Amino acid sequence: MLRSPLIATGEVKDASLPALCLLRALHALARHWHTLYRAACLPDHRPLVPNSEFINAKLAAKANRQLQDPLVIMTGNLPPWLRKIAYACPFVLPFECRHLLFYVVSFDRDRALQRLLEAGGERGAAAADERVAPRLDRRKRTVQRHSVLRQAEHVMHEFAHTKALLEIQYENEVGTGLGPTLEFYALVSQELQRADLDLWHGSENFKQKPASFGGEIVKSQPPVVTDRSSSDAAARLASSVRDALSLDEERPPHPPQPSEHEKETSVPSAAPDAAYVSWPCGLFPQAVGRNARASHLSRVKAKFRFLGKFMAKAVMDSRMVDIPLSVSMYRWLVSEQRWLGLSDVRHVAPELWRSLCRLRRVAERARHIAADARHTPEQRAHLINALELDGCPIEELGLDFILPGDGCTELRRGGRDLPVTAHNLHNYISLVTHWLLYEGVVKQMEAFREGFESVFPLANLKIFYPEELEQVFCGSPSGGRDQRWDPRMLAECIRPDHGYNAESRAIRMLVDILASYSREEQRLFLQFVTGSPRLPTGGFKALNPPLTVVRKSLESSLDPDEYLPSVMTCVNYLKLPDYSSAEVMRAKLRLAASEGQHSFHLS
Repeated sequence: MLRSPLIATGEVKDASLPALCLLRALHALARHWHTLYRAACLPDHRPLVPNSEFINAKLAAKANRQLQDPLVIMTGNLPPWLRKIAYACPFVLPFECRHLLFYVVSFDRDRALQRLLEAGGERGAAAADERVAPRLDRRKRTVQRHSVLRQAEHVMHEFAHTKALLEIQYENEVGTGLGPTLEFYALVSQELQRADLDLWHGSENFKQKPASFGGEIVKSQPPVVTDRSSSDAAARLASSVRDALSLDEERPPHPPQPSEHEKETSVPSAAPDAAYVSWPCGLFPQAVGRNARASHLSRVKAKFRFLGKFMAKAVMDSRMVDIPLSVSMYRWLVSEQRWLGLSDVRHVAPELWRSLCRLRRVAERARHIAADARHTPEQRAHLINALELDGCPIEELGLDFILPGDGCTELRRGGRDLPVTAHNLHNYISLVTHWLLYEGVVKQMEAFREGFESVFPLANLKIFYPEELEQVFCGSPSGGRDQRWDPRMLAECIRPDHGYNAESRAIRMLVDILASYSREEQRLFLQFVTGSPRLPTGGFKALNPPLTVVRKSLESSLDPDEYLPSVMTCVNYLKLPDYSSAEVMRAKLRLAASEGQHSFHLS
């Protein structure tokens, strides 16, 4: 970051280059400071200076004027300096500006214009009416719900590389257009998280071992060791280590295959459905060892190749996927895999990271002793051998050079028979980190890159930071489990029509109900109304068309409390009866959102 030139030598001569070079160095230091201070085990790695402080308001305004002019996009007259500065110094432009620029430089002009109109809402639509509208070729395909993942692979193989806008319809359902297509991306996203596919770190935990793993090597609260019971406590600590690693004393050459019954075993409080992998820190590929079966590796690579095509096509068509990936995987997508280290393990396996940090403190003490010239070699060896973790010698922890939680992937040749001691503990930590984040996943990520680049170059994503890629692929951040929608924002974004206005009792009740929704209730409501459980980047304000709520027409003799709301997902249109109370409306919305999924029929 500090050594590489800002741009190619002699390509641009401008008085601002020295200032931009200095800003980039300062931004890199503020962002990656923890790599310079052995701070991999600190819980907080936020930038020393917020990214927003580096944004240049004048430059951003100038860039927005260029990008928001449809004629500039359609004629291809975007100034070359804009792309160069955005990729060399992305920190000087806000995310929204870079997001639009990404579409301009990555795809055809009609798609870029379509993205501009979607981002501009009604103002963008008016501009299109006055000037020029995009002309996108559309390809419609019909799929069956019961085998959506297999059929999605065929669809992507056929259409991912084309410029056509993909639209999905379901067999024996009349619905077509935006709603079914968004639901298709959401359904495939969910299927890709199935534990039996063995794609994601910790998949085995969700299939057969409800109370084990979590990535922990050493328990957070180890047993207290006293002189009287030191051997028993050491045995208990060593046993807890092996249990946390999900390893047996005698390891088979290959991990046992779970039975059909084990595949259905539920994992308490781990995921809504036991068949799917879900980690709070996001998903990261499961490491595959050198001795993995060729058939297994080929199947895993094929799935990651499809995942690359799937995510790239979703971005190309301005669709959203619902795959919560880890920040560490996003770092691979912007070519930062060389910088992955111990601090990134916390974004893959937090418990494993905490355990490695505790072991690292012992390893650091061993390094200090080894470098102390005041002792003889024999004294240094004795002092290092005497090092303990919570009263237990390192040798008695029962660790060897096997990837934690795997049981068959050797970190080095002969690692199965090589015990971890205080002398090689630092090497063990380095190898675990390297195999978990790089060596064990490099084949999967190469397959992902191959699939992705069949649609458009992966390098185009370098205009974003890794933590911003969730917005690029998945839309607006879902927030925490307890994050609520703001009532004022809802009132501004909901468009009442055909029987309702902003002051209608039903609209006020709807706003209050939506503002009280939990994260899961929000996802159900969005899936019901729009076809996707996520909002686009920008939230409700960026929903296009905006959420429109109309009064559901019923005969005067009929009781509205007996009827459910219905939706037109293609235009984000909610038909809401005029219920008698907020309690009735809440119950009917909950019933419609939970029971009215996965079907598109005429109401």
